[in-house]
Amino acid sequence: TGAQHGTVAPLGIYKGAQGYLVIAALQRQFEHLCTVIGQPELAQDARFADNAARVRNIDELTAIIEGWLGAIGDDDEAMRRLTAGHVPVAPVLSVEEMMRLDHVRQRQVVRRITDRALGAFDVPGSPLRFSAFPDPLDLQAPFLGEHNAEVLATLGLDAQAIAGLEAEGIVVAEPVAAG
Repeated sequence: TGAQHGTVAPLGIYKGAQGYLVIAALQRQFEHLCTVIGQPELAQDARFADNAARVRNIDELTAIIEGWLGAIGDDDEAMRRLTAGHVPVAPVLSVEEMMRLDHVRQRQVVRRITDRALGAFDVPGSPLRFSAFPDPLDLQAPFLGEHNAEVLATLGLDAQAIAGLEAEGIVVAEPVAAG
C-alpha cells in the first residue's frame, strides 16, 4: 500500500539524507513534529488540523517532512532532534544492519548456527522468549535421503530391500557432509 499508513498520518517511511526513517507522529505528537521541523503553524493549518485531514493531504505532508529531513542532511541528527522532541522515529535497517546492533545481539536475537555443509554463520532469530520452550533450538536440516534407512525400516524393510530400492533409483540420497 505504499510507504504511508492508509488511515493514520503521519505514520510511515520517509526518505532521509542517507536512508529511510520510520516516523510515527500520532495525535499530540504531530504538534511536537511541527515544532521540531520548525513549522509549528502546521498544527493549525486546515490541511493538517486533524488525522483525517492529514491523511487526505499525505502527499503534501510527506513532502514537508522529507524536505526537512533533506535540509538537515544527516539522518542521525534528524533522529536525535525528533527523539528529543518526543516524536517516535527509527531507522529502516537492512537485515545485516539490524544483526550488527548491540542490543539485538545482547537479546540473542541473532543466532550463530553451524550447518554441516555450510559451516558456521549468523542468522536472525526470534526476539520472543518463552519460559517453557527451549532456546535456542538446535536445528539441523537433513540431507536428501539422510534418514531413508531409518524410515523404511519402520515399514519393515530390511537393509537388502532398501539397497534394492536405492539400486533401482526409487529411493535416492545425497552424501552427508562431514561436520
